[in-house]
Amino acid sequence: MVSDFSSFTDISWFVDSKLTPYRPSIGLVRRTRLLNSLMNGQEKKLVLVTAPAGYGKSSLLAQWVAEADKEGIRYCWVTLESEEADPKRFLAYVTFALSENGIELDDLVTGARNGYADSATDAVLSKLIRQLNNTAQKTVLILEDYHHAESDAVNSIVYKLLKDSHENFAIFIDTRTPPKINIFSLIAAGDAIEIDATQLRLTKKETSDALGEVANEEFALELFEKTEGWPVAVQLAKLQQQNSPQEPVVSGAKGGLIASYLTEQVLSSLDDEVQEFLLSCAFLSRFNAELVNAVMEEENGWRHIDQLSSFSALIVPLDVERNWYRLHHLFAEYLKELQIRRDLTKANRILSTASRWYAKRGDTVRAVKYAASAHDYDLCRDIILQGGGWRIILTDGIGDLRSALRYLPVTEINKSASLLIATAYLHCKDGEFQQARAQLDAAIGLLKVDHDEDIMVERLVVESMINLYEDVGVWSDDYQTTRENFLANGKFDSLEVGTLRCEELLISLSHGDFDKSSVALREAFANMRQSSSVLGLNYCYIHAAHIALHRAEFDMATANIERALSMAEENFGSDSGLKNLSLVLLYSLHAWQGEANQDRLKDFEDALEHIFEYDGWTEIYITALEGFLSYSIQCNDIDNATRVLKKAWLTAGEKNLERLQRFIEAVLSSLEGAGDFGFNGNSEMLEIHDLPREWQANVERYIASLADGSKTQPSSIIQYLDGINANLKRIKVDIAILANSDADVDEEYLLRTVQQASKINLMGPFLASKALQGLMRKLRQSLRHNEQELMTLRFVESILEKAKSQSPNLTSSLLSEREAEILQKLALGQTNKEIARELELTENTIKFHLKSLYSKLSVNKRTKAVIEARQQGLLD
Repeated sequence: MVSDFSSFTDISWFVDSKLTPYRPSIGLVRRTRLLNSLMNGQEKKLVLVTAPAGYGKSSLLAQWVAEADKEGIRYCWVTLESEEADPKRFLAYVTFALSENGIELDDLVTGARNGYADSATDAVLSKLIRQLNNTAQKTVLILEDYHHAESDAVNSIVYKLLKDSHENFAIFIDTRTPPKINIFSLIAAGDAIEIDATQLRLTKKETSDALGEVANEEFALELFEKTEGWPVAVQLAKLQQQNSPQEPVVSGAKGGLIASYLTEQVLSSLDDEVQEFLLSCAFLSRFNAELVNAVMEEENGWRHIDQLSSFSALIVPLDVERNWYRLHHLFAEYLKELQIRRDLTKANRILSTASRWYAKRGDTVRAVKYAASAHDYDLCRDIILQGGGWRIILTDGIGDLRSALRYLPVTEINKSASLLIATAYLHCKDGEFQQARAQLDAAIGLLKVDHDEDIMVERLVVESMINLYEDVGVWSDDYQTTRENFLANGKFDSLEVGTLRCEELLISLSHGDFDKSSVALREAFANMRQSSSVLGLNYCYIHAAHIALHRAEFDMATANIERALSMAEENFGSDSGLKNLSLVLLYSLHAWQGEANQDRLKDFEDALEHIFEYDGWTEIYITALEGFLSYSIQCNDIDNATRVLKKAWLTAGEKNLERLQRFIEAVLSSLEGAGDFGFNGNSEMLEIHDLPREWQANVERYIASLADGSKTQPSSIIQYLDGINANLKRIKVDIAILANSDADVDEEYLLRTVQQASKINLMGPFLASKALQGLMRKLRQSLRHNEQELMTLRFVESILEKAKSQSPNLTSSLLSEREAEILQKLALGQTNKEIARELELTENTIKFHLKSLYSKLSVNKRTKAVIEARQQGLLD
């Protein structure tokens, strides 16, 4: 099964040969007994091929692949390296492999292109498993060299794939050591089999067959006894006999000693230039002609490969076109040891040259890996900084920066302010704010000694983002002064200015200053476009939607949300953080508009959980939680909303987001059944002019005081909302005042509030209050006789119709809206004529509705209808 990976070759970190099955040029011997085990094992969940290097694990799987091609069995192959220890990079390769082999993965591939840098691992994995379980055809995923990528996170992914996927999916793992994924329980349950080193050893006959014509039966038996059937030693012995048949196999040596000896014997039979070729290639995990020429410092060093046809079992092609190769792992290890003993300086020079070669091609992670192998940490630092430092997250993805920094010892990172700043940003994006601040402080300490302006710029931009995520409302004098000086003197480039403007707009938003937020947003848009930052633009559209939502500009909010969603899905994938940030705004908008849908409530909760876990800030948390509460109330699921709010309160505490905690406390204080769950806050109003960032929490505190029957005067909060043009919250407060009024409602106040809400189709707050719905029914009656208010009447009727459809009282669906209205008037003792006049209907129409009403209630008189309706809870 050969796949076309050309669509992925524009991704700098992607290596298409990792998805190409190992196909050795020659086979030692057909492993029939083991192939039978593999064929039987594909009906299991897991086949584990475990042995040290040189036991033919990959060769065995290659033979199975050849059989699978004949049998039409679908399989996917991923060769793993240390970079795939990052769980998102691992998932990206698995996604590519499955997708290219016919598994329908929707838009997961889009996220995989970015290494799932902006996605939650659990969300991606769950969706991947759902798609696998929707596939009827059996699929085998082969993970070669699993030991290179093994980590707790990767083990967790593999175990979940095994546990939650259906019987039509299996995993074959080739590894040097058993992975920590509860193998024994899988084997005990009959869901897994293991092929170990004992089974992989060649038998006497297989040893003889492998040697073929180069040795007689006596030699084959001697070699079998000395190597104990170790396949790589048999390969090397065969090479030795082909190149130097006069040389005896070393006597008295076994295992690694004989393999090491044979490696030197095979190498000594070659010309010096060919030896140099092999010794140089040994340090390269993969090589092509251009890379070999670079490390050998020859224009045509690659020509030596033509003299190595007899090495076809030890030089492994990695792609169908045979552009990329690698040496057999154990052969390469012995060659490296030999070169290091001969000339350590040259060995390090090979590694450094390879590092620079990859750096020129934008492969930061491999470049750093080779430099670190040479212990050239200055080169590591230079490569990371030339790649952009903290910017690598924005250009290549968070996985690249994390992988690159993993190769540096902490002591080396601590020597560089730029690397500390990059590490700080990495911690910040991972939600580890305390670690981020500690790394930044360490960087600032170094900058006090070395006043490098370029590094100062990095520090200011990254500190800006940390301030935002930590919800810091006031900048330090030092930071403020330096920042303003640098801005005034043009020290920042367009991406940096755009980033700073985004922070400024969010701080202004936290103060309710929408005008200032809008000015900063326009500048952010301009700079992100100038820098060609698609990621930055995506965030700008999210910010634009957020500002429009606060201003109750629903059409503008919708347009920006749709743009943000389409950009996120097209560029970053269906489970990206950007998509979830957009979704919480979209669902919040639906809540305000009264468009809550029970089927999407779980989607809202999932998106909310994602932004709390992965990427969010206090302002969007507040908006999302407020929207989720309204959405849940409309879906009659207040208990779930309370649970989510309490969980959010705990998460806010873990992140030291005190302002968010106070907001949640204010919201919970007005909810029945919320109870005391350990917070020490209260619902008392804070002085809003002294603490403008508390304006949203104060709105909730004021609404809570109304629900408690407090006589708090509304003037200050209303004046503040009017002053900042917080149109959405102003209408919400007006509705709360009306819903909690314990006296005759001011009809003009009610009408004015409804008129304002109707202009923007704001239905959500009306649907959340049963008391208000009673007032709306009375308002509907008066509006029927005011031909100037037909649009308002239509809005009121829409609210009442939606309220009925969302009612938890299932019996209410028994009556139509018109029948329920007539029933209310029957309860007031009105005659048919009076009812007809008020509803502007004919008496015959009223009689028709009464006949239907009596039938549904199984009565035949007015008085009985009223009594039965009260018993069924159909009357207020």
